[in-house]
Amino acid sequence: MSLSHELNLLNSIPTPFFLFDTQLMMMEMSKLKKAISQYWPKTIVAYSVKTNNLPYLASFLCKEGVYAEVVSQDEYEMVSLCGYTDDKIVCNGPVKTDEFVSHLLDSHAIINLDSHQELTYAIRHAKDNPQKQFAVGLRVNVDIEKYFPNESKAGEQGSRFGFCMDNDELEKAIISIRQSPNLTINGLHLHVSTSTRRVEVYRLLACMFCELTSKYKLSDVHYFDIGGGFFGGITNKPQWVDYLGAISEELISGGFSSSQLKLVLEPGVSLLAGSFSYYASVVDVKDTNRSRFVVTDGSRIHIDPFVHKTSYFYQYIKRQDSEMNKHPRQIVVGFTCLEYDNIMVLEDCEEVMVNDVFCFDKLGAYTLSMSPQFISFSPAVYAKTVDGTILCVREKWTAKDFLQESHL
Repeated sequence: MSLSHELNLLNSIPTPFFLFDTQLMMMEMSKLKKAISQYWPKTIVAYSVKTNNLPYLASFLCKEGVYAEVVSQDEYEMVSLCGYTDDKIVCNGPVKTDEFVSHLLDSHAIINLDSHQELTYAIRHAKDNPQKQFAVGLRVNVDIEKYFPNESKAGEQGSRFGFCMDNDELEKAIISIRQSPNLTINGLHLHVSTSTRRVEVYRLLACMFCELTSKYKLSDVHYFDIGGGFFGGITNKPQWVDYLGAISEELISGGFSSSQLKLVLEPGVSLLAGSFSYYASVVDVKDTNRSRFVVTDGSRIHIDPFVHKTSYFYQYIKRQDSEMNKHPRQIVVGFTCLEYDNIMVLEDCEEVMVNDVFCFDKLGAYTLSMSPQFISFSPAVYAKTVDGTILCVREKWTAKDFLQESHL
């Protein structure tokens, strides 16, 4: 977006707000689709709803033919209202109710069982409906730390999700399902979370899938859900062609082909982060005996919900002419009453003035879905369409929105 267009936008929309650039999303989707067509044409892309639960985004991706990956019944009901049908939803998550499992089985959605309780529900539903055929996937608990030390987000305790492949948990689950004549295993889910997002991790997961299907003679398996956790939209990091190339190489070596096996990708950060920005205006500049503080109407709680980032992709937009003086140290802070609401420190940079604007980029992952309703309610979200039109796709929440049906 040019500076003139950006200033026009800022003159018409009060900050803070998020901006969803649909053209950037389409560019990333194009890269992903190109890699898919090259390496594994029979691939399902199911965007991770937990990563960004904006209804407009869900509707937008649904129209583009992208599936939705949900981890709760609330998410399932939300995307259903946004246009998704059951055959376009991948259902994961560790806690599914009996009724929800039964519904998913009846609707033949892709469902990956994560727990003993869910297994019990599925087996019971199959037994109660002997005239029907059902299929489920199983999430496999992979001790990724054993293969890539100090990379797992779960740490030393290991992941709590899925059925463990290193003891008898997975085998017991498979045996239990096989004892139900009308229930089959049609997929395996091997999602892991690592800090490096290395291509080698996905190569290993593909190899494990091949080994598990061979070891347990899972002849009915027709999809491999490798999960998410990829890089995306960053030029000096692994690209979609790198991931898909490694995965397809291992699957082909294991005897599979795209004509017989569906690959399920569940991109979150990799697909969503790059197309969202956040704008915040400077409302005050104050000096104390220790520091200069640049106070904005935005907040770190909106752009860094995990409070762990040490730097941001950002642009600084001046809204008035002024002398180009520099200041040795300016601390950019948010509007909240939290002392740790420090966004960043500017070292030896141009003096920031009131009414200037910071635009923080690559913020489509977890920012909207995890921003707390602390002091101020959810900021507005706008979308820039392919033709450049700016639409308000979610108004800023008011006290009335927050109260909803509350009893007073």
